[in-house]
Amino acid sequence: MSTIVLDARTIVEVLSCFKVGINVEDIIHPSPDRVQNIYRAFCMEIMNVPERSLNELPFECQFSPDMADMNQKSGPLLLLFTTLRCFFMDFGDPNMNFTMCDLINPQPKRTRKLFSIIADYTTFYQKASQVFESTSSEYDNARKVIEEGMEQVRLAEERKNALRSDRDSRKRRENGLLAESGKKNAILTELMKEAQASESRRDEIVKLIEDGKQEIVKGFAEIEALKSEIQHHSKAIVKSPERVRNDVDEQREQIKRLQEQCDTERQRIVNNNASMSVIEQASKLIDERFKELERLRSFQADVEVLDHECANALEQVAEANKYKTRKEEALNRLVKSGQEEEISHRRALEAYSSRLQDLKLKKMELTNTIKELRESASVIRDESAQLQKEMVRLRNERTEETKRAREYCLELRRRFVELLRKYREAQMLFHAQAASFVEAVQNVSTGLDDLEPVVRDLNSLSLSD
Repeated sequence: MSTIVLDARTIVEVLSCFKVGINVEDIIHPSPDRVQNIYRAFCMEIMNVPERSLNELPFECQFSPDMADMNQKSGPLLLLFTTLRCFFMDFGDPNMNFTMCDLINPQPKRTRKLFSIIADYTTFYQKASQVFESTSSEYDNARKVIEEGMEQVRLAEERKNALRSDRDSRKRRENGLLAESGKKNAILTELMKEAQASESRRDEIVKLIEDGKQEIVKGFAEIEALKSEIQHHSKAIVKSPERVRNDVDEQREQIKRLQEQCDTERQRIVNNNASMSVIEQASKLIDERFKELERLRSFQADVEVLDHECANALEQVAEANKYKTRKEEALNRLVKSGQEEEISHRRALEAYSSRLQDLKLKKMELTNTIKELRESASVIRDESAQLQKEMVRLRNERTEETKRAREYCLELRRRFVELLRKYREAQMLFHAQAASFVEAVQNVSTGLDDLEPVVRDLNSLSLSD
């Protein structure tokens, strides 16, 4: 870090963030307890060293009872000394050696120099931590946005798979309905054939009934004629009663035969009436089948409409898949551009750090040169002034480099915000398309659900038949 010795007030202003009540007297007239408290606060606040690590040894050891009290007091001091020695070796002046005397017997000049290094590091750490927190927060926000986008893509995949499964189940139901419709059509064809055969049989039976009725009428006419003839013969006086008796017996036999024929025809009429009732029932069943055929035709029309809607839904699914592919490509491009921006930001930060380190080395070299020139002679004050101007120029150059680095960081942030805005707009458009698609699929599924009770009724009706 810097070897410039700051004034006591500046040191107090910078180190006031430790909240240990530091004042100018702690630097001008340092006391061991106050100096140790300030160093301890620096280790805990800036270096993020846990308080337990500054008070307890990282291993267990046993001491004699005489040395226990002394070791209990010297242990935290030794841990603090080790931590600060490592810090000053890494960030302090390599020519300056931090010793235990700086803790137990601090000198004003040396304490001021050490506090200057701590104040310079604290200033640098606070600025760097702010930049790091802002950058890390932006990176975390970008990572969260990317994770949300990936989660939305995953949810879209799940919705797409669910829609595909619904489409497959709907196709299976449609195939089942078509198969059942084919079976119903086959049954209807057989019933129509049976109805035609029943109609032809009914016509034959009706014809036989008409013929039987005519024969019955003829039989009744013959019976009446025979009755009148019997009455005529019974009234007449005949000479040969045997012949009349024989004629009467023959006529009685004829009457019996006619009665048997009448009974036969009557039974045939009864059978024909039963056949007529069967034919009427068959005609009723045929009418019902015709009604079912009309319903099946209406169902077939509904299925065709649903097929058309399903085709439209499939087209919307294809469009949604294409839109999703485009969004995934855009998201990949955004992620890739974000990674490239992060790499360029890291490179710029590394270049800035290397440039800052070079400037610090040059500054140290110039400071050493100024010291040597001041020690060698006072004749070369002009050269010292030039060197001081060079230091000022280098300091200004460092300031300009820092300003350019900050402007570059702001530009990167602006570009990232623009990319994030474009991504959110694309995300909103995708959600709108997905919502319309889901609504269309829900309408199709609702139509299929409305058809399921009708199909169930048809199945029950076919099973009852």
